[in-house]
Amino acid sequence: RSLEDSLACSLTRVCTTSRSSRAVGQGRRLCVRVCPRGAMAAASRDVEFPVFHAPAPPPVKGEGNQKIELGVFLDRLHGPAASGVPPSGDLADATNPRALAFDVRSPSEFAKGHIPGAINLPLFSDDERAIVGTDYNRKGRTSAIRVGLGCVGPKLGDMIDAVKAHGGKEGDPILVYCWRGGMRSGSTGWLLSLAGFKVSVLDGGYRSYRRWCRATIGEASTPAPSPVVVLGGCTGSGKTEVLHALRRKGEQVLDLEGLANHRGSAFGAVGQPPQPSNETYENRLAFAVRRLNPTRPVWIEHEGKHVGQCSVPLAIYGWVLRAPGGVFAVMCLPLDLRARRLVTDYCSEEHLKDGTWVDGLKQCISAPRGGLAKRLGGARVQEAMRCLDEGNWESVSRMMLEYYDKLYVQWQKQSEAKRSVTVECDTADADVNAERIYTAVAAELSAECAPEAHLTDDVPAIPSPVEPEAKLLFQGSCFCGEVVVKCRDQPRSVSYCHCTICRRLTGAPFSAQALFPSAMADVELEPGAKLQSLQTSRAVTRQRCATCQSPVRATLFGGKFSAIPLGMLGRWTSVVDGVENPLQPQHHLHYAERVMDVVDGLPKYASGVRPIGGKPSDMAADLNQAGAPVQVTGKLIPETNLPEPPQPPSIS
Repeated sequence: RSLEDSLACSLTRVCTTSRSSRAVGQGRRLCVRVCPRGAMAAASRDVEFPVFHAPAPPPVKGEGNQKIELGVFLDRLHGPAASGVPPSGDLADATNPRALAFDVRSPSEFAKGHIPGAINLPLFSDDERAIVGTDYNRKGRTSAIRVGLGCVGPKLGDMIDAVKAHGGKEGDPILVYCWRGGMRSGSTGWLLSLAGFKVSVLDGGYRSYRRWCRATIGEASTPAPSPVVVLGGCTGSGKTEVLHALRRKGEQVLDLEGLANHRGSAFGAVGQPPQPSNETYENRLAFAVRRLNPTRPVWIEHEGKHVGQCSVPLAIYGWVLRAPGGVFAVMCLPLDLRARRLVTDYCSEEHLKDGTWVDGLKQCISAPRGGLAKRLGGARVQEAMRCLDEGNWESVSRMMLEYYDKLYVQWQKQSEAKRSVTVECDTADADVNAERIYTAVAAELSAECAPEAHLTDDVPAIPSPVEPEAKLLFQGSCFCGEVVVKCRDQPRSVSYCHCTICRRLTGAPFSAQALFPSAMADVELEPGAKLQSLQTSRAVTRQRCATCQSPVRATLFGGKFSAIPLGMLGRWTSVVDGVENPLQPQHHLHYAERVMDVVDGLPKYASGVRPIGGKPSDMAADLNQAGAPVQVTGKLIPETNLPEPPQPPSIS
C-alpha cells in the first residue's frame, strides 16, 4: 500500500509541473493529459481517468510473501488430509512437520492455543504488545506503527538467526501466520523474504484455523469422517491400555484422555502433566480428525462431555453417543481384576516413593470442589481416609469401583449406537484384550461371519457396514446448487414459524420448515462448497450455504433432528405412505410474535410446541417414533377475521 501511495504522489507532482508525462504500469503505457491547477477540478468531472496499476516491485532473494488459504497451509505443513495414521502411530502427532511454520503472535497468545507443529517467533513480547495496543487505542494507527517499529527494529537480526537455529536455510519454504493474517505476519514474511526464504503467509491467520476447528468438530450435527468404534467398560477395565495396543498395531485411535492429560475420573489428574487449555485441546483433536482415513474405522473411548477441565467437542461427543457406522464395544473384567489394576495404576511402589503421593489421593477424595466428598458422604470419606493411612489400597479401590460402577451403568444406557457387542475379558493383558475386542468388532461389522482374525500386519481393515438405503422422498438444493439436501423419511412435523429469529434471518413475515431425523436428512456438498453455521439459541444451530447464503437447515435436540426450509425441497413425492401432500404445514408456532395475521384454519400456538403430558426434553422421544403424528399442546390463539381488503382504484 505504501508503494502505491508513493507512486500516486510522484505521479501527481509530475502532472502538475510539466506539460505532459507518461507512466508505465504492468507493461502498459498510461498517457496523462496535464492541465493547469485551476482546471483540474473541472476536467475531472468530464474525464474518467483509467486505473493506474503500480509496477511490480523488483525481485528480491526468495519468492516474497505469498498468501495461501488454510487448506494449502496445512497440506504444506503436515501433508494432505485423510492420510491416515502417521509413522508414530499417533493421529495428533505434529512433531515432524514437512516445513517450518512460525507463529509470530505474543508468547501468551501462543500458549493459549496455536496450530499444531508451529513454532513461536514473537514479533512482540507480551509487554510490547500491550504497549502498542494501548498506543493504538489512544493515539491511532500511525502512532502505534511507530511504537511497534521501535520495538521490532533491534530484534530483526535475532529473528532471522532464530529461524536458522530451527534448521531454516536460504531457499527453504517457510510458513508464517499471526492472528488475522495482517501486519505482524506480513512484516515478518517480508523480513524473511529478504533473508532468502520462500515465505507463505496464512490468509486469515490463526483465526481461520479456529473457525475450521469449530466447523470440523464443534457442531453436534457434523458427520463422522470414518466409521466409529466406541470402546466402553467399567472403571478399571483398562480401556486406555487397549486403545494404545490397537494403536501400536496401526489402528486409528482418537485418544481423548491422552490429549487432555487426564484419566477421566476424580483421580485422573494424579501423576499427569497440567491439562492444556480447552482451545489447545480442540486444536489437536481437529488436527487428528483431519488425518482420519475414511475407509478405516476410528476407535474412541466411551467418554462423557468433559475429560477433567477439557470439554469434549460437540461433534466428537455425538460420535461417542451414536457410534455412527460402527459399533459400541463393551469390555467386561471381573471386579477383583479391576481392583488390582487400579492399585497398580495408582499405588505402585514407584508412586509411593513420592512422599506427597498419598496426600494427593486424599485430596481427590476429600476436596469439597472437584473431589468425591459430597457424592460419597462423610462416613465413606472417613473410611477411605483411614484405609489410605493404613495402606489398605485394595479396600479403597473397591470402594471407588462400587461408586463408579453405578454411574457407568447409567451412562451406558444413554448410548444410541445401533450395534453393540460385549467382550468378556479374564486377563489384564492389554494386547490379549485388544485382539479379542478387535475380533468381536470385526465379526459384528462383517456382512458374513468372518474367521478368527488376529492383529497382524496382513489382517484386513474392519469393514464398514453397508446399511440398506432408504427410499429418497424429498430432494432440493440451495440457490447456487452447491449444497444438496436429500430426505429419506417422512417429516415428523411441518410448521410455520413466526419467531423473531426466523423473520430476521429470512426477511419474511414467517418461515416454513419440515422436521426430519438428522440421520435421514443428508446434506451433500459439491467440491469446494462450505456451510456457515450460526448458533441462534441454546438448542438451535442454523446453517447456510457459504456461497449463495441460502438457508439449508437448522439442527435441534443436540443435532438429532434437522429442520429443512420448505423452499429448499424442490422435488418430493406427492403421496407418502398414503398421505397426500406430506409437506403441507400442520400448525403455526410462536404466533404471539407475528407481524401479520394468517387465516387458514390451522392451529396457532402462542410459542413453541410442547409434548402432551411431558417435559420439553421429551419432545425428542416423541418425534423419534417413525410415522407417528406429533401431538402438541400449548396456548392457542384464535384466528382473527380480517376485513375485506380495499379494492384498487380503477384506472381510466
